[in-house]
Amino acid sequence: MRSCERSHLKNTSRLRLSWKDRGAKLKEQAEGFGGRGAAVLQQLCDLGDKRVAEMDAANIDVQVLSLTSPGLEQLDGAEAVALAREANESLANAVRNHPARFAGFASLPTAAPDAAAAELEHAIRDYGFKGAGPGWGWHIETAIHLIRIILGGTFDRFPRLQILVGHMGEALPFMLPRLDTMNVSVTKLNRPISAYLRENVYYTFSGFNYTPTFLNLLLEVGVDRIMFSADYPYQSMSQARAFLDRLPVSTADRERIAHQNAGLLLRL
Repeated sequence: MRSCERSHLKNTSRLRLSWKDRGAKLKEQAEGFGGRGAAVLQQLCDLGDKRVAEMDAANIDVQVLSLTSPGLEQLDGAEAVALAREANESLANAVRNHPARFAGFASLPTAAPDAAAAELEHAIRDYGFKGAGPGWGWHIETAIHLIRIILGGTFDRFPRLQILVGHMGEALPFMLPRLDTMNVSVTKLNRPISAYLRENVYYTFSGFNYTPTFLNLLLEVGVDRIMFSADYPYQSMSQARAFLDRLPVSTADRERIAHQNAGLLLRL
């Protein structure tokens, strides 16, 4: 069975360093966490044959790569613009070297909105990227940010916009019925909040290999909104694939989660 997953490219720091100097600084920091930190950093930075070999071992066909968190949102405008260009060029080279195995999400300098829009257009038009990478936050921060996007009317203005969130929905599926206690007379939106979470959002595993959590997500949003991912290298690709294979779903639904949903959304 084919499978597609989201993964990560590289990390950043808040320091005003060149791309090369940032890598050296991160290496120093990772080594401070012992062998595990150094190994994760090495895997993050590997966009070549070793990563492909690990994908083969886990029976994963395609990875969609993006800049890992914390991303460029922590930098000021000028620095974020320069680093976005470097990161996207680096990722584009990796995709060119392995076009059948890698695809990309662009890194965007969100502190400079006009430049971010231009960089997204450039990355999609010239590099063939499939969308944009991390926006803001992690876990509950991400959940709150997404709710703010909904309440701000973004999906009413751009109804075809689709957002991906990881970690089985960052706790949002658990809260989804409760969110509808704010009805449209209060929010002034075109639809209930749950409708946006079911129609404008996709959800990936991202290392949350927990059956009860998956079943809650499945019951709340449906199989067509769920995508396989491993959160590599923070979590094991092989363990993620094993979790996928033992999900209590039909073969047809497993195929949707493994690759069909991602293939339709990202045109893989």
